[in-house]
Amino acid sequence: MLELNSTFDDVRHFSCVSLCLRANKTCYSYMFNETSRECHLGSWVVPSRTLNSTIQGKLYSVGKYCNTNKTVSLQPDGNLSKCDICSCTGDCLSLGKLDVLGPVTSPVYESCRDVVTSDPRPVVTLTSGLVVMCDTVSDGGGWTIFQRRFSPLLSFNRGWDEYKYGFGNASMGEFYLGNENIYFLMTQKKYELRIDFTDDVNKTYVAKYSSFQILSECNNYRLLISGYSGNYRDSLPAHNNMSFSTYDRDNDISSGNCAQSFHSGFWFFNCLNANLNGVYGNWFVDGIYWDYVNKIYFTEMKMRAKI
Repeated sequence: MLELNSTFDDVRHFSCVSLCLRANKTCYSYMFNETSRECHLGSWVVPSRTLNSTIQGKLYSVGKYCNTNKTVSLQPDGNLSKCDICSCTGDCLSLGKLDVLGPVTSPVYESCRDVVTSDPRPVVTLTSGLVVMCDTVSDGGGWTIFQRRFSPLLSFNRGWDEYKYGFGNASMGEFYLGNENIYFLMTQKKYELRIDFTDDVNKTYVAKYSSFQILSECNNYRLLISGYSGNYRDSLPAHNNMSFSTYDRDNDISSGNCAQSFHSGFWFFNCLNANLNGVYGNWFVDGIYWDYVNKIYFTEMKMRAKI
């Protein structure tokens, strides 16, 4: 099983998975070459009960809509010679003719506002080349998710550079997009912010801000928000106008290092009323926290370009 704290090649692999999933009915399986990092999608499948012997060819990881990945062989004519992958229903599959001419490309979008799909959380490529997860359903959709958590598998106790460039993987569902990427999007349009989180009794909370901005790294990715609305108390006013801090870059106004004390990166002051990047599974203020809501099991932070 691949850890969510994945290598660069793992990210390429799961991007291939994402391409297949997003292709809906036109893709039934994928093949990813770890050496060339090329992704090929299978356009159709047929049931097969015969496992032929391996023929010389390129080695690929193959999967179909679930986390079953096997090594198989590809013939020079592009046909799969060996079926060693089972679908989620248990049937063995063999691929038809594959596109072996080069990497598969996918549609690109200016922003998540342009994505029209029945998938509530598609992973798409923007014209900037940035791969993002969109929320297409909340409040009319169009949201670019930049933080998402639902398990303890991905640690958010990271240093400055990891928070700068991002970590985790959108295709796997848990990630932080990266402050530099968020700032880059900010240079193109004005944005609003939405935060969704769920507690241990499945109560959902929403916090929205009509204006959302983070400044450049020269300003330590300072947070600027205004125009709150939601179904619970606003817990970010004290964090407003604060610089981002990590355990190796202390920008808060306390005498200590809040990021080091609370094991996360965030816009700390002295120290916090909210910390959505806290330790998953820890309760009270040393975990994922939003002003007295301290047993949080799911979070999404997302931004939407204003029209």
